[in-house]
Amino acid sequence: MSSVQARRSGFHSHIIYRCIIYTVYYAMNNIHCILFIGKENSVMKYECICGYIYNEETGEPGVDIAPGTIWADVPDSFECPVCGMGKDSFTEV
Repeated sequence: MSSVQARRSGFHSHIIYRCIIYTVYYAMNNIHCILFIGKENSVMKYECICGYIYNEETGEPGVDIAPGTIWADVPDSFECPVCGMGKDSFTEV
């Protein structure tokens, strides 16, 4: 193999490698975006052991939790308005 052929084959390998990396990167980014959008559009609900359901769409205006507040943003000091149990007593429904 001549030095020109070696350089060419190395050059092409490098381009192919970069194309694969970028393809995987962009594919993963697109998947991440799709998953993020899917999660963002779904309204999650969390149920207390007493049966009260916290709905992210409506929030809990009685304790100053605005509509649209996701569960992760609800303060850890949140207590069920029905039975007074803490946030750790809720499960996703």
